[in-house]
Amino acid sequence: MTDQQELSTIVAIIQGGGIIAAPTDTLWGLLGLALKPETVARLYHIRGRDRTKPFIILISSLADLSQFNIELSPAQKDKLTLWWPGPISVILGETAFRLPARPWLQELLRQTGPLVAPSANLAGETPAKTRAEAEDIFGKKIDYYYAPSNNPAATNFPSTLVRLNSGGTYQVLRSGAGNTRLLA
Repeated sequence: MTDQQELSTIVAIIQGGGIIAAPTDTLWGLLGLALKPETVARLYHIRGRDRTKPFIILISSLADLSQFNIELSPAQKDKLTLWWPGPISVILGETAFRLPARPWLQELLRQTGPLVAPSANLAGETPAKTRAEAEDIFGKKIDYYYAPSNNPAATNFPSTLVRLNSGGTYQVLRSGAGNTRLLA
């Protein structure tokens, strides 16, 4: 199967409410439609995660934020333009968003819309670092496992997590992949 055929398969699975496991620009993640409540509920169940802890949402562009009623100030836009695409997750309001840098993931997001992207692990456990580890953890609970040939395993570091205020000031809540971009 070519990468384009596989991408088409993945898009169909996700649009049908399915969940895939794949490398993001940070950790291996579980990906499903962010705006489909049944998919989000299924992800919470599969991972055994407390429903009061929100998932990071991957977006394809700043314009996607409007789907979550997020309006950016000019200062916020300036910061996000410096940090994205890349491995920095930014809390805007009550939700964390990330615009990933991986081309295949950007294309997937353009075709599916925003995706929730928790790490590929059970709550409180170590995240999977490979497709095989993800399959060992989740087995048939996940609809599809994708390990793109031209995109080896992710960095295996969580994203840096930042709370970004409307004035452009920010607070680092978790240091991780991409932390050096904050200095820009």
